[in-house]
Amino acid sequence: MKCCVIIPVGPGHQDIVSRAKDSVARAVAHGQGAFNEIQVLEMDDSQGLLGRSHVRNLAVKEAGNRGIDWLFFLDADDVMCPSAFVDVASLLPTHDAIWGAIFVADLKAGQVSRRENQISPIDSLEQVLLNDPYLTLQMGHFVRQGVAEANAFNTELDTGEDFDYYLRLWKDQRCVKIDTPLFLNIRGQHSTGPRAASGNDWREAINQVFADFCRNNDVVASIPLREGSLSLRLSNTLDPIQTLLAGERLHDGEELIEVLRRLPQDAQLIDVGAHLGSHSLFLALAANAASLDSYEVNPELAQYLEYNLRLNELDPERYRAHQIIVGAGPNNPDKAESLFGRMDLKDYSQAQGSALDSLHPETGCHLLRIDRPGLEIGILRGARDLIERNRPLILVRATNDNKDRLVSWSVENGYQVARAFEYTLSTNYLLAPNKGA
Repeated sequence: MKCCVIIPVGPGHQDIVSRAKDSVARAVAHGQGAFNEIQVLEMDDSQGLLGRSHVRNLAVKEAGNRGIDWLFFLDADDVMCPSAFVDVASLLPTHDAIWGAIFVADLKAGQVSRRENQISPIDSLEQVLLNDPYLTLQMGHFVRQGVAEANAFNTELDTGEDFDYYLRLWKDQRCVKIDTPLFLNIRGQHSTGPRAASGNDWREAINQVFADFCRNNDVVASIPLREGSLSLRLSNTLDPIQTLLAGERLHDGEELIEVLRRLPQDAQLIDVGAHLGSHSLFLALAANAASLDSYEVNPELAQYLEYNLRLNELDPERYRAHQIIVGAGPNNPDKAESLFGRMDLKDYSQAQGSALDSLHPETGCHLLRIDRPGLEIGILRGARDLIERNRPLILVRATNDNKDRLVSWSVENGYQVARAFEYTLSTNYLLAPNKGA
């Protein structure tokens, strides 16, 4: 069985690639494991014109032409661990790709350290999706040549191409990360050049890669309820709130339990800023709500919201999703309120949005939930008649700048703060109508 170690040489790495090749020679001398032949394929991109992805793809094809069975990707600024070939020998028959624990070497200090808090070992796609990518996988790994060629690196990405490739492998192939290092990441010697990227660039690209993966695959979280469960398709597992959902926990769980305790059976619910629908769907299912109207301004999230309503097999006549901007309405101006709050300008087709009073001129309501930080006062103004007619519970998130205005609104409209749930940038207020009001 043949193995080929692929070493792309980018800008600034011409003078150090020999160190990487020497480390492979030491590993071969230590033991070839299950391989009877090990080759090194050095791929020059010292001008940085092709980029890592294109160079790796070319190397994978060349390895195929040579009849190579397994590959190991080693960056020119890193070094292979002496026992790498031996450590994976027993895993080769049952796996298609093998990663090792992340270890970092500081050559100046002469120190090697294990990356703290990393997730290791890993044996499922779920572990990769639900944890910080910095703590899960790195490029140095063994992979079958045919698998690598069938899952080519995305040449349109200057950064983030690593996890775009990893996620595809972990979805369809037999992958594992063992708790033993296969290479050492050398600190402070990353490649430069026209297609180089910073750590922040990588973070932004990775976030988009995970969002794209969730969009193209049914990544569904299941939240257990007293009876049955709540299923939610996720839009990005790197989003902290969705990480909680994937771990079978609800964001704002304490607030939701408090609301549930106060809601009657067959309640009518209105949710403004519904996101994926986790809050309103939880309350609708747990309280056996008679109706639910959920509003989400973001077009993509609104699609997920609609999908999640149907995923839970809820009656579309009683449980509805709306991609509508909800606000004060055109007849309720307030110059003291920030026009756009914390929302992006692109989210607005009209400044004040549609008032709930115009959307629900006769609708009953037992709970009005508002999660549109910076716009909460305007939304309440636009729901004046709805609130006066029904006197519902109101769960509203207020930015720190709007806390005093919200409390003043409560007093002026016959409400009291039943509970306040404080966070760093905002507070969730549960408002209850005054007795006799």
